[in-house]
Amino acid sequence: MGYSVSWIAVKGISEGEILDSIGYKKTGKFDANPAESDLAIHDMKNGWQLLIANHNDLMEAEPSWFSRLSGEAVLISCFLEEHVGYCAASGWSGGKRDWFVERYEDRQPGLKIEGIMPDSFEELYQDLLTKQKADPRSDYLLEAPLEISRRLTGFDVHEFIEHDIYWVLEER
Repeated sequence: MGYSVSWIAVKGISEGEILDSIGYKKTGKFDANPAESDLAIHDMKNGWQLLIANHNDLMEAEPSWFSRLSGEAVLISCFLEEHVGYCAASGWSGGKRDWFVERYEDRQPGLKIEGIMPDSFEELYQDLLTKQKADPRSDYLLEAPLEISRRLTGFDVHEFIEHDIYWVLEER
């Protein structure tokens, strides 16, 4: 089956500022697997605050959040829809999108890349191309948005840490 999940990692503003900006609040409940909650927040303890949504592409559903949240902060977003072979990530600062990378296995032969990618991206991309050439039946390029997001924020959607607290959110 696979994941259908999106997340936004924000660095440079507090959890309270994030919640005020998007109009949400904590419910008082938490979930050990945030990919099963509509929207949750988690302090990654590395300077990043993580908003995570199940079955919801925050890039499409909440685009106004990105410019607001990145006005005084850095924002990295990612969306993974495994069952259709789709993944995208973007980086924002100063209220504007700096970069975007997308892989849609059935609709494009490679990656769609816009903007100036982070420094570590070229090496990552070349490694994935090498793996792809060696094993053409697997889609290693689908990992590009996930991996650049992980390298920048430390969050790996495939390795939720069960003892971490993901606070379930609701609209105010």
